[in-house]
Amino acid sequence: MPEPQWHLTAAPLPIAIAKLGPGDADPALAAMISVFVDLDHLVDIAWYRVTGDRERQLIPLHAVELLPLLLARGTPRSRGLAIGLAVHYGIDLVFGEYRLRELSVAWRLRHRLRTGWMGDWVEWPRGRSSWRAIFGLAAPS
Repeated sequence: MPEPQWHLTAAPLPIAIAKLGPGDADPALAAMISVFVDLDHLVDIAWYRVTGDRERQLIPLHAVELLPLLLARGTPRSRGLAIGLAVHYGIDLVFGEYRLRELSVAWRLRHRLRTGWMGDWVEWPRGRSSWRAIFGLAAPS
C-alpha cells in the first residue's frame, strides 16, 4: 500500500547517505526517487480501473533487481537512484507491510503478479476512503 507520508518524512535519509557514503552519488536525485517511486502505483490504479482486478499488483519500479544494475553502472546519477530506491524499499518493508520477495519483479512475474494486496487505496481518488487510504488515515464514518 502506498503511504507517502513515510517516504516524505524520510527524504533527508537518502540525502545523508548520498553525501556521507562512499562515491559521488547525486543526493537530490536520491531524495526525489525515494519519494516519487510510488508514482508506479498509478499503474495499479489504472489496472484496477480497466479490469476490476484487485489480486494483481504491478508496481514496476518496486523492483530490487534494479539495485545491482544501477550500482554496476557506477555513475553519480545511477548511485543516487540506487540509494533512493534502497531507502524506499527499506521503508516499505518496515512500514508498508511488504515482504522482500514482493519487491521483486521476478517473484511477482512467477506468481502472475498475484499478490492479493490491493485494498481500498486502489480506488483512489474515488471510493469509500478515497485519498485517506493512500495516507493510512481512517475512512470517515
